[in-house]
Amino acid sequence: MTADYKTVWLLAVLLCTTLFSAEAQNRPFKTVVIDAGHGGHDTGARPGTAVLEKHVALDVSLRLDKLLRRAGYRTVLTRNRDVFIPLSRRVAISNAQKNAIFVSVH
Repeated sequence: MTADYKTVWLLAVLLCTTLFSAEAQNRPFKTVVIDAGHGGHDTGARPGTAVLEKHVALDVSLRLDKLLRRAGYRTVLTRNRDVFIPLSRRVAISNAQKNAIFVSVH
């Protein structure tokens, strides 16, 4: 893992720790919208970068999805494969959910 990958994964773990805490049962939301940043032609990386942010964001998002579902949350992914999703579509996906929070993985 690169340092950036480790940082993103650590933040995802911290989010899960918060969501899995005893207080989580009293939160007003049951759904987590997970937005894996970038995708498709949008690599999220500078030219010549060995690790593409779009791959890291998707990997972390898919792992986060599994953890949250196991914990009883409903999850919605803005993308689950390497495709480009325009910002307007990401917003529409999120806004269509009731009692949800939005987590952007970048």
